[in-house]
Amino acid sequence: MVELLLEKGANVEAKDRTFGRTPLWWAAGEGHKAMVELLLMKGANVEAMNNDGQTPLCGAVKNGHKAIVELLLEKGANVEVKDRTFGRMPLLWAAREGHKAIVELLLEKGVNVEAKDRTFGRTPLLWAVQNGHKAIVELLLEKGANVEVKDRTNRPHAAIVGPPGRGIRP
Repeated sequence: MVELLLEKGANVEAKDRTFGRTPLWWAAGEGHKAMVELLLMKGANVEAMNNDGQTPLCGAVKNGHKAIVELLLEKGANVEVKDRTFGRMPLLWAAREGHKAIVELLLEKGVNVEAKDRTFGRTPLLWAVQNGHKAIVELLLEKGANVEVKDRTNRPHAAIVGPPGRGIRP
């Protein structure tokens, strides 16, 4: 159906009114690989940002859609882009959300393992620690993440582990 609409002149870069997301952003964020492929073939902009300054890559990363992340990277998606709202790049989102395979993929692309978000001043390591993603913490440490890093409030990773039920889990 989307192909038919595009053939009849639908704008591949149209944005919804609520979030400012393009069809590519929605398809990437929802994990619809075939739709992502179609939209890219029809000329969709891989760097089109929503109202928060997040690209389709960010949507795919946040929701754990590795195959789509790979596809967007093949098409030249910027791995270092930071959103306007939080100042987070894709690696920060992947570490925060616990998507180890995507963290590995982004690290292979040479992203900055020490990048901090603007809101909290947290690195991927700090987000992984806070949210209890042990495998990601181990991976980031293997890749040279600074164990002494502190967030904007000057708290080290150990202070971010949080209350019972949060923090590093096996």
